[in-house]
Amino acid sequence: PNAIQSITWNRNGSLFATTCKDKCIRVIEARSGRIIAVKY
Repeated sequence: PNAIQSITWNRNGSLFATTCKDKCIRVIEARSGRIIAVKY
């Protein structure tokens, strides 16, 4: 992924979403660091 431009967490801190210069949104599992969804 490209450099992260923004990040937001869900209420319980288990997931966060990032946006990057490549214009993708990635949802990441906080504990494992695993990307669980990508929106192009």
